[in-house]
Amino acid sequence: MDFKKHVSLWALILANTIPLVGCFFWDWDAKLIVLYFWIENLIIGGYNVLKMLFLPSATSRDRKRKIFMTVFFLIHYSGFCAAHGLFLSEFALQATPGESSLSEERMGQAVLWGPLVFLGLIYQLVIQIVPFLPGASFLGIIALVISHGVSWINHYWIKNERATLKLRQLMVQPYRRIVLLHIVIILGSLPIVALGSPMPLLVLLVLGKTVLDAILHRREHAKNK
Repeated sequence: MDFKKHVSLWALILANTIPLVGCFFWDWDAKLIVLYFWIENLIIGGYNVLKMLFLPSATSRDRKRKIFMTVFFLIHYSGFCAAHGLFLSEFALQATPGESSLSEERMGQAVLWGPLVFLGLIYQLVIQIVPFLPGASFLGIIALVISHGVSWINHYWIKNERATLKLRQLMVQPYRRIVLLHIVIILGSLPIVALGSPMPLLVLLVLGKTVLDAILHRREHAKNK
């Protein structure tokens, strides 16, 4: 496979190897892997906002519509990620008997005005999840930011997908990818957690996610050619 032609795909694959390193050297289990990939959803959403904002606008009306749709996506997507994150935090950060869950302790602090409450929830989820991730995992988060950044530059700018993409496509594009991925991740992690997160099954979980991610990545950008 030509590296230069598929640079974003290679970046994605390399970023997905970080959880494998985590399994072997940082004592990651299935719960931590699930939380790690939830953080990736936030990165995907952030780049999608940039895609929407940098779409060409021919008229002032188009620019106003673009801003409105971008704000609407930000609120809607943050609500989706907040609900998803709450579920995962209960699954992965279960309190010991007699203690309240972290989400119960912190969610009351996430009071923001109106629709911004979802951003507040995400912020509180992030600050309760991050302490549970090993310090070296921040290298993985940086790798995810770089990986999706490479894809954004390569496809959106260099291959000029921005010339053919539409706002309505970008409104739904992230959901098509992350919903299927996380159904697979969650269903795969449940029996692994029940079995005590044995290493071979953790490796299969990460490899399965990587393969599916690569397939969805290529399919997504093939449609935009």
